[in-house]
Formats: sequence, C-alpha cells, structure tokens
Amino acid sequence: MRKQFLPLTILIGAKRRVNADTLMAAFDSKGNALWDLPAPVSYTEHTKWRKHKRTGKRIPEPVQVPVYRGASASYVRYVKSQIRRNIRKQHEAQAEVDALNAAEAQKSKAAEAAIKDLVLTGGNDGG
Repeated sequence: MRKQFLPLTILIGAKRRVNADTLMAAFDSKGNALWDLPAPVSYTEHTKWRKHKRTGKRIPEPVQVPVYRGASASYVRYVKSQIRRNIRKQHEAQAEVDALNAAEAQKSKAAEAAIKDLVLTGGNDGG
C-alpha cells in the first residue's frame, strides 16, 4: 500500500496553480503539482556543483535561492485546531445565552398571562 505524502512545511500564501481552460489543477511534465508562490522574504547564496565538460572536474557555481516564510505542518494543524476550538466554544456560549433568553421569555410570558388573567377576572378565583 502506498503511503500518503505529508509535507513537513506549510508555505503561507502558496496556492495551487489552476489551468484557465479546464479550471483544474496544473501539473508539470513529470506530474508534479504547480504552485503560485508568494514573494520570497529574501535570497541566500548556495553552491551548485557541475562537471566541467572537457576536464571532468567539479566546478562550484554560486546560485541565489529564495527564502520563504514557512511554518511546520504540526504548528499549522495546532493553530487550525485552536481556531476550531474557539469557534466551538463561542457557539456553545451562544447556545447557553439563547437558552437563558428563551427561559426568561417563557417566564415573562407566564407572568403576562397571570397579570392578564388577574385583570380580566378581577382577582376572583371563582370561589
């Protein structure tokens, strides 16, 4: 059974590239998903090694690599769970407030009915 690929880093602001004709996710020739990345925070210099064509020796080439602001996937999952937890707590608190308001409304309706009965019957119990 194949394992699912779980990314270790979440790049904040990255979006899947969409093919404008088909409105489906775009892929390169090797089948890798294409992404629209945000502007990098900075660039850093790395060394890329290549072989010289005639001598076969390794030659270092400096390359500029973009640095993005990222977050670990576990931290992103933690933040999302905290957001869901806060929303759930807000809904629970709102449900409690609604229940209290409904109980108070029912009490006030009962009090209004008692006053109306008192006014209409003139305070007589019938006895």
